[in-house]
Amino acid sequence: MSETQFTQIRMRRLKNELELEAWFDFIHNIFKEKTTRQYFVNHHWNDPYSDLSSILVATIPKMSINITSPTSSLDSEEIVATVKIFHRKIQINNISKNNSMISECQCEGIGEVGTRVDMRRKGISHSLLTLVIQQMKNNLLSNAEFVISSLHAAPSVCEVYRKVGWQSIPMYHSTIHLSVSCFMNDSNESHKKFLESIAIDKLDFSSQEEIQEVMQLYSKFCKTYQFHGCEVRGENTEYWSKWVDHESTTHQCSALALYSNSNITAYLIIGPDLSVSNSDKHALKVKEFVCNSDFNSEKCWLAFSTLLTHYLLSSLTSEQKLQTSITLPHALLLQVFKELYERKESSTATITMDLKFQIIIDGIKEKSVTDIGYMYRMIQPEDNHLLNQLIHEDKHLVWKTDGF
Repeated sequence: MSETQFTQIRMRRLKNELELEAWFDFIHNIFKEKTTRQYFVNHHWNDPYSDLSSILVATIPKMSINITSPTSSLDSEEIVATVKIFHRKIQINNISKNNSMISECQCEGIGEVGTRVDMRRKGISHSLLTLVIQQMKNNLLSNAEFVISSLHAAPSVCEVYRKVGWQSIPMYHSTIHLSVSCFMNDSNESHKKFLESIAIDKLDFSSQEEIQEVMQLYSKFCKTYQFHGCEVRGENTEYWSKWVDHESTTHQCSALALYSNSNITAYLIIGPDLSVSNSDKHALKVKEFVCNSDFNSEKCWLAFSTLLTHYLLSSLTSEQKLQTSITLPHALLLQVFKELYERKESSTATITMDLKFQIIIDGIKEKSVTDIGYMYRMIQPEDNHLLNQLIHEDKHLVWKTDGF
């Protein structure tokens, strides 16, 4: 890059879909060793709140232009850095003087931040992030008491964001070690009877009726257990039918629903824990779990166990004990499975239908994973001292389904 090009860096929003396609190419080239181009395409088109003005880029003039009639600005410019804003709402602790323990606030998420290799360490990302903060301030809702910006970063780059005002609030995960047994005479027939006798099926995100059910279940559950930082999905069915539907299947995950009298009482999004060694093939990770908020702790665990057992069916054979570990948000263990957490000792959950399943808790490792990559910044008011009042570590929960 020439000195002239560097002095002509422009920072602006994308203008049209031709530029968007070029942006997909650019951001994929930055992260091509970690993910596919389609990942960024999905994040854009599955997000009902996404628009071109949410994508900011830094550009420099191209050294040579072969097109005499440019169809977009990027025929004469090239992208060298970018950042994208994700428009969301999140739950926070209510520090106002009223009866509710939980409040909602506007949250402007930051993601898909990247700089071309030859343009790094020149202050371009810092300038882009500063511009993004100013854009957030300019777009404040007139009645917004609190506005927060959030992001998730690898620990190695957290310092980049700290320099521009974001601070880390750890999110903890705990691991439950389980032994699952099933006792049956005819494996295939028993499997069939089990599947027929309890109402468990894949969540159907193409059904508006089913989406309405899980929307209400999700909202009540998150408010009842007063999670801080989790996304408020509201009444937008498109977010469920596109974003949640797609994200529930990434990383080899499955989304299962538990039905009672044809109504959904719980659902679980779960898959292999890809962060552990390949030798531990039965290590699992909970992406999201929601159940009827009227359930007590024991019923919540039973609903979870039932869905888990169904998920594990393919790995269970007659009179076999399967040992597995499940990593889940610590706030879920602490708030929802409270009795299980407080006992901290081996206990069983036996599901008896046409055959018998037994789940034995071999142990619980609290806070087995500490994720310092969740970072927040106050936009309104611009006072980061408020963050620890609004988001408590022991209630901090961001569903992986909503990650960007």
